[in-house]
Amino acid sequence: QRSTLSSSSAASDVYKRQEYQHLDASFSASTPRRLQRDQSLPVRIPVDLPSGEYRYTLVARDGLAEPGAERSGNYYRSSIVVRDLAGQLPVLSDVAVAPDSSGSWRPLTPVGPDLGFLPSPAHVTGPDGVAFVYFEAYNLTAGGRYETRVRFEPEGKRGEAFDLTFSGEVPFEGAPRTRRTLRLDLSDADPGAYDMSVTVTDGETGRETLPHTTSIVVTRGG
Repeated sequence: QRSTLSSSSAASDVYKRQEYQHLDASFSASTPRRLQRDQSLPVRIPVDLPSGEYRYTLVARDGLAEPGAERSGNYYRSSIVVRDLAGQLPVLSDVAVAPDSSGSWRPLTPVGPDLGFLPSPAHVTGPDGVAFVYFEAYNLTAGGRYETRVRFEPEGKRGEAFDLTFSGEVPFEGAPRTRRTLRLDLSDADPGAYDMSVTVTDGETGRETLPHTTSIVVTRGG
């Protein structure tokens, strides 16, 4: 039996300097069958904002629910930082996470425009404990070397933190933007949630980006 899940609208309230702005970000999306546990419906909403830090509220409602029905909608509140990429200091983008478990997808190339990536909103690894992360670094020295440090700190102080480091070279033709995909093998780490921070250091100048911190959940297959 097929069932359909629809979302009919979403709205964001962006806060900055005591001013609120309502963004018209309505959308509709559907699936051919009911979403199961741990399944998701990714939706991307482009928003044009000047650099700064913002608090926002995203509201989503089920387009098929009867008026007044319970649990017909939900909301999510968080904050985002819009980075200023026009300066001279190295800057790091957000970090996307995707599992690499079934082999259903792979990055087509380590860098470049032909990158195939299916991000996981839940930021989980595959059952083998492996995940890919993708990010972009800006204002690194063209043709120079750089190092990426990924630090994992278990949530709840239930274990020791550890680092993974990766070296790379900035292409001349790609400057000032450097794309990078990393394969993270966390099969030796304890299952559970971690705070993952990514920092990129320019090997020519010694300057480093501010760390970007997000969550990642290490899982194990049955």
